[in-house]
Amino acid sequence: MSISPIGQINPSMMQNSTNPSAEETTRTQSNSTQNNKDSVTLSNASQEELAKALATEAAKKENTVPPWMKDSTPPSTLPSGNLMIAAIDETRKWMKMDAAAYADGKVTKAEQNAIDSYRDNMVNTKALRVAHASSGEHRAELIEYKKIRDSALSEIMEQFSITSSKELFADYQDNQVVGDKYKEILSSNPRAVELMGILGINNKSS
Repeated sequence: MSISPIGQINPSMMQNSTNPSAEETTRTQSNSTQNNKDSVTLSNASQEELAKALATEAAKKENTVPPWMKDSTPPSTLPSGNLMIAAIDETRKWMKMDAAAYADGKVTKAEQNAIDSYRDNMVNTKALRVAHASSGEHRAELIEYKKIRDSALSEIMEQFSITSSKELFADYQDNQVVGDKYKEILSSNPRAVELMGILGINNKSS
């Protein structure tokens, strides 16, 4: 009887090659479960980030002045945040120079000149003082004009059945009909037109 050059095949080897062991099956299932967990975690994180982004965008829109209001908005007289930060930095540097000069209880003429020169050239601090002074000008007129504008917006909301200012700013940003009506209300108010002139508002509809 001849013997095959391949040799005899062990049945148990065939079984092992076609049927994975219990240990291998468990390991595969464990890896699959972990992958599913990772996928779920990533999915939840993505959804959370998306929700935050949408909420941020909606908040920006709600707090953005509609284009049809910009022509009737008073120019800002308040100092910017960057100017305030720059002025604070200048003041801190001046205080450090002053403290360092007096640290040994004796200030030389050169040190005093340097301190005085720096103080006289604190341009951001000077600009901040001017901004604060100008922000108080026409304060009464600004308050009165704001009341007139608020009244015009209330009239708009009533005419177009808008339930809140949040809805007005979010959903009527580019509504020309609402915008034209708002401008019409303001331009037909003689006191509003007068205040626009005082406050330097370039109202194109008047």
